[in-house]
Amino acid sequence: IGKTTIKAQYYVSDDTEGKPDTGASMLAAGVDYRLAKSATLYIAYAETLNDSNARVAMNGGGHGSKVTPAAGEDPSGVSAGMIYWF
Repeated sequence: IGKTTIKAQYYVSDDTEGKPDTGASMLAAGVDYRLAKSATLYIAYAETLNDSNARVAMNGGGHGSKVTPAAGEDPSGVSAGMIYWF
């Protein structure tokens, strides 16, 4: 859509074999906006819905330790930044 790119992802994880209520699902959505040929701004939101015994995070670690929620918690987060190509 012009200088804007809309992105979305949906993930599903079934229960671990022999461990009930360990499934989860995650929705991530974001928008990129091209400022110039070499620069893009972005913002994204992600939320994980864990079953009562699941501990699936909504992040991959980034610049530090991975955040692991307590069983049954539903973590969410926002990411924003700029990409600049040299």
